[in-house]
Amino acid sequence: MLPRSSCPRPSPIACALATALAALPCAVSAQSASPTELDAVTVTGNWLDNPTEAKLLDHPGARSIVESQRIAESGATSVRDVLRQIPGVQVQESNGTGGSDVSLNVGVRGLTSRLSPRSYVLMDGVPMSYAPYGQPQLSLAPVALGNLESVDVVRGAGSVRYGPQNVGGIINFVTRAIPTDFAGTLGFSSELYGRSGHLKTVPSLFVGGTTDGGLGMALLYSGTHGEGWRSSNDSTDIDDVLLKASYALGNAGDLALSLHHFEGSGRMPGGLTSAEYAADPFQS
Repeated sequence: MLPRSSCPRPSPIACALATALAALPCAVSAQSASPTELDAVTVTGNWLDNPTEAKLLDHPGARSIVESQRIAESGATSVRDVLRQIPGVQVQESNGTGGSDVSLNVGVRGLTSRLSPRSYVLMDGVPMSYAPYGQPQLSLAPVALGNLESVDVVRGAGSVRYGPQNVGGIINFVTRAIPTDFAGTLGFSSELYGRSGHLKTVPSLFVGGTTDGGLGMALLYSGTHGEGWRSSNDSTDIDDVLLKASYALGNAGDLALSLHHFEGSGRMPGGLTSAEYAADPFQS
């Protein structure tokens, strides 16, 4: 019978030492290699982009846009008429408790609409409220229909990255752009309220162009004059003048300047009880 042989087991210390010695060449090789420097990556872009109906197909969320052609075809005579065409947006009528034609009362997805406190309202990407973080209410909303190219509304959670008071979405009023070639338009529309006999007129003017040197200028005017459909909803006078200028800086981008003058006044009708409304809904 052959003698039985026994093989000694390696101790834990020996196993740890062998592992460390095996990894030593890799560590030395990694320390001797020079670090790799990566090129810098710069990402730039317009946070709301230039909105078109085609771009909405790629937007990850609820977003709607009403462009100038659709505004003209709808027969809208006020910003309120345009906003009513957008799903999920409710607009409160002008009255003594909710504001006048110079204010804006918009709510999104059931949020309160009185003076638009839960929506971030912009004009060409610039906040319209004087204190967006402290007093977002728009008792004065310097925007007139005739100066608009489109109305862009971003709803839902995708709007939270755009600024304060945005739980009710983003509403961006885009004014008419400076044309490449010299152009001008003159517009006029009116509303006649048959039962009350009140008349409201909305004139507008646009003229502008760009020189061969890259300097562009445009003058925009839109007004609202006349009466509303209720008593004491008369003497509305709104004049909105906007002067825009831009200069092309080549690859560096564009230099833009905008001067805006808005002046408005109007009388506001008061609220009615159920009995008063049943007797005459046009009274104040």
